[in-house]
Parts: sequence; C-alpha cells; structure tokens
Amino acid sequence: MGYRTEDVWATTHVAGKNVVRQLLVPAYDDVEVLETEAGVDVVNTPFGQWTVTRAANLPADGPLAARLPIRRSKNAQIRWAGSREAIQASEVIQSFEGAI
Repeated sequence: MGYRTEDVWATTHVAGKNVVRQLLVPAYDDVEVLETEAGVDVVNTPFGQWTVTRAANLPADGPLAARLPIRRSKNAQIRWAGSREAIQASEVIQSFEGAI
C-alpha cells in the first residue's frame, strides 16, 4: 500500500515576458517509504528520493521534505515542507550522471 503525491512545483520566476516553472516532484501514485543505511527514512519514486520529516514545522528555507499522513490508508496523500526554490541547472545536469 503506497502513498501518493501531486506535482510539487518550484516557486515561479519571471524572465522578461516568460514564466519559468520547474517541477521538483512529479505526481506519482505508488510512493514507497524506504530506510537508508544511515537509518533515515526517504520517499522513493522512479523520479527520485526525498527525505521524510516528522517535524511539525519545517523552515521554509530548509530542504524539501515529505511529510507523511498520520493515518496510513490506500493512496494516502503526502504533504511537502521546506523550500520551493528551483534547483540550479548544474544540479539538474549532475542528476543525469549514470541515469542514461
């Protein structure tokens, strides 16, 4: 029984007459929760992994983290906390290493 998430978009930026949007977390209906070797819980999709937080309030400038619902039910909706700033182009390019 997985969790689900809607699209999570970065803060919109305007460059001239163009609106720039970056998709941080794509929508997915079967999100898994895994424990890393370091003992940290992460949510996992084919599009990436994000840390799970149990904190009630995460700073708006902190890293993007998944907040799981208290009650787990089929396709329970994940909420997101933390920064919605766009990822730098260099980080995006680096994420392609070994992916293709």
